[in-house]
Amino acid sequence: MILFDRDLDREVSERVKLLIKEQNWNNVQLANFLGLSNSSVHDILVGTSTWKSWQLANIAAMFCVTLDYLIFGDIDFTKNLIHKRTLEFEELVKKYKDNPSEIPRIMRLMNNENILKDTFGKKVVDSDLKKATKLISKKGKKNDIK
Repeated sequence: MILFDRDLDREVSERVKLLIKEQNWNNVQLANFLGLSNSSVHDILVGTSTWKSWQLANIAAMFCVTLDYLIFGDIDFTKNLIHKRTLEFEELVKKYKDNPSEIPRIMRLMNNENILKDTFGKKVVDSDLKKATKLISKKGKKNDIK
C-alpha cells in the first residue's frame, strides 16, 4: 500500500521527523533501519516520494507508537472508532431483539474488534466494548435485551 494523499504524506513525515528528533536519531539511522538509501529517506521526508505501509509499520514498531499516531496524529483514534462501532452494535442488538436469527450476523460484526486488535497491535477493549459484547452474548434472549 502506498499513501496517495500528499498532504497526509507530509503530515506523516512531520510526525516521523519529530520522533527522530525525540529519540536523538538522524535520517541516516532511519535509512539504515529501513534498509533504504539516505536519498530515499530524504525524498520521503520532504515529500518527493510517498510512504509505503511497510515503512510506517516498521517506524511505528521502532519508536513504540501506533499507526494511528503516525497516520492520523491521534493516539485515541482506535478507541474512538471502537466506541463508535459499539454504539452501532448496540443499536443493531436493539433493532433485532425480536428476531434472534439475526444475532449471528451481529456477532460476526463484533469480530471486527479482533481485526482492529490485529491491525493496530494493541488491546483496545474498553467498558463500552464490554457492554456491547455482553449484550450480544445473550444471543437474542428477548426478555434480557433491552
